[in-house]
Amino acid sequence: MISLIEAVFGSKIGRIIAEIVLALIATAALVLHFEHKGAAAELGRLKASSTELIEKVRAANDADTKQYQAAVAASQEKANAAIAARATLQSQLANSVRQFDAYRHSHPAVAGAGGPGSAAGSGECGSQDCGAVAEGLAVRGNELAGSLGAVSADLQSCQRERDALTGEPK
Repeated sequence: MISLIEAVFGSKIGRIIAEIVLALIATAALVLHFEHKGAAAELGRLKASSTELIEKVRAANDADTKQYQAAVAASQEKANAAIAARATLQSQLANSVRQFDAYRHSHPAVAGAGGPGSAAGSGECGSQDCGAVAEGLAVRGNELAGSLGAVSADLQSCQRERDALTGEPK
C-alpha cells in the first residue's frame, strides 16, 4: 500500500501520506478497542446492578407475601370468631325455644294456646300470661332469624375479604 501511495504522490509526499493513513487506521483500531473495553466494563456494571435490583425486588416480594399471609390469617381468625359467636347465640336461642316447647307441652293450658289474640290464648299459662309467653317466643324467634341473617352476612363479608386478598373467588 505504501508503494502505491509513493507511486501516485511521489516518494517523499507518498511516504508521509502513507504514514498518516497508517496512523489514522491504528488510531481507529485503538479507539474501537477502548470502546469495546468500555462497553465490556459497562456491561459488567449493568449485570451487577441488575443482580442487586433483582435481590431487592425479591426481598420486597417476600415482605409483601408475609404481610398478605398475616392479613389472610387475621381475616380468617376474625371470621372464625364471628362464626363461633353467632353459633353460640344460635345455640342459646335454640335451647330457649326447646325449653319453651318443653314448658308448653308440660302445661296443658299453654299447649292448647293459639297465637296472640286467639280465643285459646286467654287461658291460664301457669304463673305467666299466655300473651307474654307468645310474645317472648316471637321475640326469640326474631332474634334467631336476625342472628342467622347476621351470620350469613358475616360469612359473605369474610368471603369477600378473602377473595379480595387472594384475587380469586372460591
